Amino acid sequence: MGSDILKLHAGVLVSMAGMQITKQSGRDMLVCRKCAAEFPEGRATKDGWHYECPECGEAEGIGDGLRRV
Repeated sequence: MGSDILKLHAGVLVSMAGMQITKQSGRDMLVCRKCAAEFPEGRATKDGWHYECPECGEAEGIGDGLRRV
């Protein structure tokens, strides 16, 4: 078995080397209500608690300025 084998962990594919492959649909994707940018949830937060649009920086909070796809 090599290091390129992937495991499914909490809905995200993770390689044995620890590299995360971002999902492109489902619960992990967000859309900004101000600029309409679509991006993975991980790009919108640094601490997993506060969310902000990484494109325009104006929309904040899931359900307020950002919505799930």
